[in-house]
Amino acid sequence: SLARHPLFQVAMVLQSNTGGEPELSGLRAEALPADTAVAKFDLNVTLEEFFGPDGEPAGLDCAIDYATDLFDRETVEAVAARFGRLLTEMTARPEQRIGRADLLADGERAALLGGHRPLPAELPLVPDAFAAQVAATPDLTALVLGETRLTYAELDARANRLAHGLTAAGIGPEDVVALALPRSARTVVSQ
Repeated sequence: SLARHPLFQVAMVLQSNTGGEPELSGLRAEALPADTAVAKFDLNVTLEEFFGPDGEPAGLDCAIDYATDLFDRETVEAVAARFGRLLTEMTARPEQRIGRADLLADGERAALLGGHRPLPAELPLVPDAFAAQVAATPDLTALVLGETRLTYAELDARANRLAHGLTAAGIGPEDVVALALPRSARTVVSQ
């Protein structure tokens, strides 16, 4: 499609050179931004590091260019605010996992949850959650596809047969198995 960049839609650039001004004998030169008023990518974030008089890092300037046919100003401002919160939180606590950083502003979490309880900090993995569901409701219908109906116990049994067959064939953890199945109960069993 000529409507988008063929390789990527979002770019992030960090300009971190300390002395970017060219030195020319008898001339003073400086880099000036070229305002093309056209976004090269769907979203382009440019960060430029700036330094204090002692040469020590003093912060970042951030500019965001975006395709106005895809994003409105409020959305991009919200992305920028969340990115700022991420940077602030990660510099305050660099030992924490990036996925644990709180990106929501005051009130956003409550608005998103709409009065519901927050999710537990550690969600179970899909196999564990499925096993718990099988144990709790083995006879309830888990899958309906056309004329095929499987209970949780039946779906679990079929998935276990497939897993044991793969193990017997020498397939182990982290091995890649390609699937070429039409839409069917077997597709769900293989997941």
